[in-house]
Amino acid sequence: MNYILKMKPNRVRRNYTGGKLLDVIANKKNPTDSQMPEEWLCSTVTASNPGLDEVADEGLSICSINNKDEKLVDVINSDKKFYLGNEENPTFLTKWLDSKIRLHVQAHPTREFSMEHFNTPFGKFECYYIMKIRDDIKNPYIRMGFQNAPTKEEWTRIVKEQDIEAMDNCFKPVPVKEGDVVFIPGGYPHAIGEGLLLLEIMEPSDLVVRCEYEREGLIVPPEARFMKKGLEFCMNVFNYDQNSVEDINDKFFVKPQLLEERENYKKYLLLDSDISSCFELQKFTLTGNSTLKLDSRYAVIVVISGSGKIKSNGEEESYRMLDNFFIAAELDTLSFDIDEPTEVCIILPPSK
Repeated sequence: MNYILKMKPNRVRRNYTGGKLLDVIANKKNPTDSQMPEEWLCSTVTASNPGLDEVADEGLSICSINNKDEKLVDVINSDKKFYLGNEENPTFLTKWLDSKIRLHVQAHPTREFSMEHFNTPFGKFECYYIMKIRDDIKNPYIRMGFQNAPTKEEWTRIVKEQDIEAMDNCFKPVPVKEGDVVFIPGGYPHAIGEGLLLLEIMEPSDLVVRCEYEREGLIVPPEARFMKKGLEFCMNVFNYDQNSVEDINDKFFVKPQLLEERENYKKYLLLDSDISSCFELQKFTLTGNSTLKLDSRYAVIVVISGSGKIKSNGEEESYRMLDNFFIAAELDTLSFDIDEPTEVCIILPPSK
């Protein structure tokens, strides 16, 4: 059994362009934007890309055990108690997302809506940790909620007729900056603005209602728009409350909370599971070699910056920016031998 599982690169196709910053950070030759703008991290979820050629097991993370490639989902299923502790299945999905263009306006169902209509326990609550903004973007933003809220009937007309001017008038840009943490509950229309590299954590589903059928020449095929349910049905997914930009900042932007400070590290809470219900997001800033205590929950570790080695129980893996690791619930401590100052995010299932 392996306590520390290091993932291999896992780029995934989407219906927008981006990914150049991911290429640059990974030191790839000829970095470029493409329709593979996301890296799925420690993923046990298969990507849904209706309208594109099928790619077997797209989205599923791969790790190497004894020089043999294994799907993370298969490794976990070989001993769920060892890897997941008290959880029956993973409770979140984590991604790097690098947008060249503004994404299509969309919304995801709540957990309650998904349970009622899709017989699945997960909707799609999301959280963004804004990591980097492209140098040419002067006013970075996201869309979030309706600032000029339409009625359901008017929104149905706007989407059906693709009245983009009227759609745009429903929103105002919500400014973001590097280091911001913002969460998106199910039902809220949203769109990530152009030029943002962010860490995205969400419920482990790919349920989405896409309201714009075309962005900068990229067309969302009909089968990828309405979860195979039809437009009128999907208009029930949306939260039609009106929220000003100030409301969005007050309700959905989270200030990091310092939980612990030691000689060589600081520990922050970025998002509590009381808000998300499916994950907890922590951040550690490490200025020297450190040993972190774990608490019988499995963990996904994402390297935000720095380099060095991660160690425990005789296992050792090197790390650098963008690397991601699955940490078995059975592990009680984790050590970092750093070569340069390091920042990592640790994503955990909800505390019981």
